[in-house]
Amino acid sequence: MGTSAGYIRPMTHILRCSERGAVRSLARAAAFWLLAATLAPNIASATLGEDSSTVEKDVTRLRAQRSVTPSTAYSVHELQLPGGTQVREYLTSANRVFAVAWQGPSIPDLQQLLGTYFPRYSAAAQALRGARRPMALEESDLVIRTGGHPRAFFGIAYLPTQIPSGMHAEQIR
Repeated sequence: MGTSAGYIRPMTHILRCSERGAVRSLARAAAFWLLAATLAPNIASATLGEDSSTVEKDVTRLRAQRSVTPSTAYSVHELQLPGGTQVREYLTSANRVFAVAWQGPSIPDLQQLLGTYFPRYSAAAQALRGARRPMALEESDLVIRTGGHPRAFFGIAYLPTQIPSGMHAEQIR
């Protein structure tokens, strides 16, 4: 009996080490994929406040599938990116991007999406540094809301003064 107890003790030590190694490996893999998603996002570049040419560039560059839902006051260009992220670009009847929305496993390039509005978003995000909660910036000429967690991100950005008459901000999704 003394021998079997001597045998079991070293084996349990090996198993505990293996568990720790497995946990470390999983943590490293998760960190790698999170870093990869951050550094190489599904880039979208329809720029808030700009014209429809930015949407056309997105479709070509991203090899995205696009569907367009027109109405009299605005149209919605929905891009399905190869990685699974959906980007919706809202254009006025004058073909200006007044809103963008996204949802999916990765965050699109917000500097491209927000264009000249990105520094304001960046400053608001910096103020939350370390806080684990959704970001909301609400000003008279710009609204941005983002949130989510790995593999389930979402957000909207719109220009309240450019929303077509008859449309409500709640319709941007």
